[in-house]
Amino acid sequence: MLSDKVSMNRGETLCVQVNAKKTGELFRNMFYMRQVDLDDERYIIGLQARLPDDFEDNLGCRDVGMACFKGLSRNMDKVELVLAQHFFYSGSMRRRYNCAPF
Repeated sequence: MLSDKVSMNRGETLCVQVNAKKTGELFRNMFYMRQVDLDDERYIIGLQARLPDDFEDNLGCRDVGMACFKGLSRNMDKVELVLAQHFFYSGSMRRRYNCAPF
């Protein structure tokens, strides 16, 4: 899907999964998970975003998937900033898609 546009670093996983609501209705989510160390304890941070219902049938699914991943990446940046303010934070280096120029 996004393999030609996104390369994941060690300790990171990006996947698309079919989930079900309590009503039984199926929908697709993109999950972005990242291994981090907080005060020398290892954790996995996971963020998810719902994908459009026609994601598999959409000819522009790579663009939709990349936009979804960039949104998750921006949110992960925010989570990392908050965690780093409260803990000794360590995680693998990764590309940031929303960095302001110096």
